[in-house]
Amino acid sequence: PMTDQPTPENRLVCPNCSSLNSLRAVICSSCGVKIEDFRAALPRLQQLKDSRTASQREKLDNEKTIQIEKDAQTSRRSFRKLLLFLMTGIFMTGLVISVGAILYASRVKQNQAELKAHYEVSIVCLENEKYLCARDGFEALVVAGGDFPYLIEYLNGSQYGLAKQYFESGQWEKAIIEFDTLVRNDPGNQDAIASMKISYDRWVDQLGVEGKWLKKWMVRRELDLRFPPGDE
Repeated sequence: PMTDQPTPENRLVCPNCSSLNSLRAVICSSCGVKIEDFRAALPRLQQLKDSRTASQREKLDNEKTIQIEKDAQTSRRSFRKLLLFLMTGIFMTGLVISVGAILYASRVKQNQAELKAHYEVSIVCLENEKYLCARDGFEALVVAGGDFPYLIEYLNGSQYGLAKQYFESGQWEKAIIEFDTLVRNDPGNQDAIASMKISYDRWVDQLGVEGKWLKKWMVRRELDLRFPPGDE
């Protein structure tokens, strides 16, 4: 049986739209192009297409390169700003530390000068038997961490002198307080221990004369706790 269906073997394929035409066809029945002319122009068209594609690719590459350069410039600017900020911070920190160190050294030097002057005044007070002045001065130096020759010895000496002044003037309670502090700082000071006991005894006697019986009982009780009877 005969068939009218076209097949690729007995038909001409349009190079533009791939439609099947008769072998003698000059113009494609589907897209209307001149088949041979279009076929002849295909290499040129392909060349133009490749050129256009290459041009577009080059344009994209150029745009990409430009964007990369812009990003790099932005990054460099940001880095320079950050570096400038860090360098400024380091400089300011160094400046603050330097100024602080200078001020601290100046303050330490000033404190040392003040402590030395205080020490010399306290020695003058001790030499002139102004024991209250001397004791307060040496105590302040100890609290301040002063490092001076014989500071503790001078403090103990001024405390003992003050206690003896209170003792000799009959200020028994004040004398006991000073002797007690001295004994705490210098437990082996037997003279201070003996003087403190005598101060207690005389204070008890004085309170009895004054008729302050409750106070006398309290002081006597304190005396017995500090110096138990029979331990002499």
